[in-house]
Parts: sequence; structure tokens; C-alpha cells
Amino acid sequence: MIIQEHAEFVSSLTEDHERNAREIETKYQAKLRALQAQNDLRRKTELHELEERKNRQVHTLMKNHEKAFSDIKNYYNDITANNLALINTLKVLVCTHVTRHLDCVVCTKHGGKLRPIYQLQGLCTRSLQQRRIARYSTFLSIGIWA
Repeated sequence: MIIQEHAEFVSSLTEDHERNAREIETKYQAKLRALQAQNDLRRKTELHELEERKNRQVHTLMKNHEKAFSDIKNYYNDITANNLALINTLKVLVCTHVTRHLDCVVCTKHGGKLRPIYQLQGLCTRSLQQRRIARYSTFLSIGIWA
């Protein structure tokens, strides 16, 4: 009888122990699932924040690149426009000097004074007019008055 009571006592202790073990296992599995879900949520949140920060940096870099590119483009366009304006100004200046040279330097001495050719049209010889036309056509052919 004692053996039977002892066997019942041992079997009840074993059952209690197994039941406690199952309860503890169930409880800790629930805690483990909760921690896994919390860690997954934290990981997803951190990944989302990291991706947003990356996108902001890419956007900032793109904006800075576009601004720098437009600044360089405007700089070189300004240089080109200024150089073209300078070339045209110098071209006009050369044309002005050439016409003055043709009109004023090719003069004759009349009464002790140098007078421009357009004032002395009657005094110009045929060869002087031909020389003037030849110079004018030379300047046209090299593109100064084009």
C-alpha cells in the first residue's frame, strides 16, 4: 500500500510537473512571439526611416547637382554671349575705322588743309575712286562688313 500511495504521489507530482512545464512553455512561447513581433516592427520602422533619409539625401544631391549644372551653364552662356557681343562690337569698330580711313585719310591737300574725300568729290581723280572701290570690295570679301 505504501508503494501504491508512493506511486500515486509520484505520478501526481509528475503530472503537476508536466502541467507546470507546459504552462511555462506556453507562457514563454507567447512572450517570444510578442518579442519577435516587436523586433520585426522595430526593424521595419528603422528600415523605413533609413530609406526616407536616403531618399532625402538623393533628392538633396540631385537639387545641388541641378543648381551647379545650371550655374555652370549660365556662366558659359554669359561668357559666350559676352564674347559674341565683344566680337560684334570690335567688328563694328573696325568697320568704322576702315570707313574713316577710306573717307578721311585718303584726302588731298587743298588750300593747305587736308579735306575728306567726300568734300572733294570734284577734285578726286578716277584712279583714286577705283582704289577706294577696290579696298571696299577687299573688306567685303574677307567678311568685315558681312
